[in-house]
Amino acid sequence: MEHTLSNIDQNTTSPACLDLGTLVRIMLEDEWPRLIEQRPIALYATFATCTMSYAHAQFVRAAVGELIRNAAFHAFPRNRSGRVGVHVWTANGHRPGTFAMVCDDGRGFELEHNSRGGLARAARLIEAASGELIHERGPGTIWRIVLP
Repeated sequence: MEHTLSNIDQNTTSPACLDLGTLVRIMLEDEWPRLIEQRPIALYATFATCTMSYAHAQFVRAAVGELIRNAAFHAFPRNRSGRVGVHVWTANGHRPGTFAMVCDDGRGFELEHNSRGGLARAARLIEAASGELIHERGPGTIWRIVLP
């Protein structure tokens, strides 16, 4: 099936809304093979239905794209194998909202505050969606996106 925004719109409750989970899944299906270019990097992902405004969903999709490109290009030097995870979900409990996470088990890094480049662009996109982008360092790198 060809993926278009009109196909995605059919799965939402309002024509002004998109399902973020579906939008991110389609973006990964289209971009991931080109990003890894035969390198031994595995992708694992989970997607829940997360309906939000068209504009916010587009901002978040673009930010997730920046974060996965960053992981694919920088987390695994010298053809090192590894994994990248992308998860989208909603919660209604203690902290309700929509959440996304991009994580990898690569080399990790210390966050430098830089106003240019893909990570700065991702932060501006999430801010435009009224959200928050949180960086964590563990084994590898974890990016959490928190949306109201």
